[in-house]
Amino acid sequence: MAQLEVYVSPKLGAEGAGALGLVKGDIPTDNKENMQLIEGMAWRISALHESHYSARKIAFDYKDRNQQFALYLRNFGMEVKNNFLNLHSFTFESWLRNKFSNYGISLLSLRGGTDSLSGHKSVFSTNSDNWLPTAEEIVSAANIIIIYAGELSNGLLEEIKIIRKFNKQDRCVIAVTEQENPSLDSWFSDKVSNSGRVMELKNFFSDFPNIYDLNVLKGTKPEDEFFLHWQGNDKIDNLISDGIKTNMELKQAFNVDFSYLEPKLKNSTEYALCKKSLDEILERLDTTLNNLYWQASPEMLEEPPLWHIGAKAYKKEWYAAHYCYGLAFLLESYAEMIKSLSYLAKIHTYVLRNPDWGGQHLIIARQIASLLKMQYEVNLLNKEHAIHSKLFWATAEVSVPVAEAQSDRDITSVESALALAESYKTNGDLNEAEKKYKEASLLIQNVENIDIEEQFYTLSHILFDWAALQYSAGKKISAENRYLQSLEISKKLSEINPKILENYSLTTFILNNLGVLYFSDNDFESAEGVYSEALEIRRILSKSYPDKYSKDLALSLYNMGIVYVNQHKLSLAEQFYLECLDIRKKLAESSNEDLPDQAFMEVTLSAFYFQSMVNKEKSLSFAKEAYKHAKPFVNDKIEAKNCIEGVFQVLTAWKEPKEIVLE
Repeated sequence: MAQLEVYVSPKLGAEGAGALGLVKGDIPTDNKENMQLIEGMAWRISALHESHYSARKIAFDYKDRNQQFALYLRNFGMEVKNNFLNLHSFTFESWLRNKFSNYGISLLSLRGGTDSLSGHKSVFSTNSDNWLPTAEEIVSAANIIIIYAGELSNGLLEEIKIIRKFNKQDRCVIAVTEQENPSLDSWFSDKVSNSGRVMELKNFFSDFPNIYDLNVLKGTKPEDEFFLHWQGNDKIDNLISDGIKTNMELKQAFNVDFSYLEPKLKNSTEYALCKKSLDEILERLDTTLNNLYWQASPEMLEEPPLWHIGAKAYKKEWYAAHYCYGLAFLLESYAEMIKSLSYLAKIHTYVLRNPDWGGQHLIIARQIASLLKMQYEVNLLNKEHAIHSKLFWATAEVSVPVAEAQSDRDITSVESALALAESYKTNGDLNEAEKKYKEASLLIQNVENIDIEEQFYTLSHILFDWAALQYSAGKKISAENRYLQSLEISKKLSEINPKILENYSLTTFILNNLGVLYFSDNDFESAEGVYSEALEIRRILSKSYPDKYSKDLALSLYNMGIVYVNQHKLSLAEQFYLECLDIRKKLAESSNEDLPDQAFMEVTLSAFYFQSMVNKEKSLSFAKEAYKHAKPFVNDKIEAKNCIEGVFQVLTAWKEPKEIVLE
């Protein structure tokens, strides 16, 4: 792998270091340790999501019902230094959360050193672009502000400026500590520094009326009576019970979107280079792992399914998939994380012959997909000012453990059933996989309080995957019925919301698979009907969004061509083949990686002019073009190798020497 400059966000904690290790090729060899690392990275994202959306819900409760909240601030330098964590800060914050919770008051904080130690917390994931307006709103709206200070860090200084700007000093309780920054000697010590630093702090906070010393004793726990005897405890009780409430307008804090990377970083050259590397390697993995060898049942294989690319290919793909997962995590690229996990699942299942581990990877992938979906929907709804909608609460409440609605548990059951179905399918246990698809299809239909579009989309996908499974098992009649059910639902989905292009795209994939089924039964008339319908939709999609849908359009044109060949409608077949080639050429002009697809159409036309519409000159001309475009990729792409073999077969059929394509 090329060495890239990869940024590791401090918000990612120890999991960020683990991800960087994967990028550098440091992969745990023990399966259990490996899985812990992969799960840990998914957990980290989940924890960040949970904290952020919980904080947004607190902002919503304040805006909608004027439910008061407290704010906890501290200088992070007191928590993390010399690679040690100051557990005194963590203990104090845990006690605060318990205390305010007993009064029914939520506690917000800004992300810092010990956040990785605690369970559920309400923390905004801000960045340099939105930190100041968000912090100003939170400070102005907070009923009580608790500050834990041991030194004057830059971050704390900025927060104090905001407090003074809004004249909130009398609503603050400051805990000043003399305990030293963490070091090996003071890790479990009650040792305090000289009082000079404390006096400096107290002088700085001279306009704050509520300042109290706090030096947490070694071994103190949040539930201990130690904090009850702290002078600041009584002051907090007084502030809670004085009846004063804030009523400030929230705009930024309520709508701040989730991200753990800085916007400037995402627009940097380094990020673009990393993303390019990620996309290129994922594409090579897709070419290697998504082929006919990998679709076969493991029982049918006498050798691991990577023999066609060499004995060392397993290690190569193994490292590549881990590299992609780690890099995608650091780049905040969820879709690429999911792809990487699916490839790891295939390697575990087909090479290591351990489908249980493969299934675990798929379950993690579905968890990440759920987070991505929630993030998209909540952000979208806020932008459309639809915060009161049922879907907002269905997604936002996922972040709050105390509000586990029945619908959330049902959705989890659906996802679990689908993950097991994928695991059984990759292991070749098609009967058990089919049972799980059926179970998932019944569960999704009975979920309450779910958006109808989400329900239809999920059900259509389940039926689609179930049909594909039945087709691979030779159950063509059942597969046709499932495909038709999926098609009916996807069309209803397009009627409900005609602006969502993905709904139309789903319809075309179902039509395409129906065409494959009919074609395999030599029912060319039915195949033509569904292929033609898919083509019509894809023409419209490609016209509006050529970058996204041109490849799909090319596939539909190819399908029409091959149907017409079998119906002996050769002029029509030639017309669609040539149109498909034109699109492949345009795509290849933008990216050389698309040249093997262009070569495939050229060798297809070469064979067409030999077998169907006989024209030796055109046949040999396309053979030469196919060879020229496929040859540079013959060692990297299996499609290119197949094209070269196809060219030589055509030359042999014409009784021409191979040398003519080398001219």
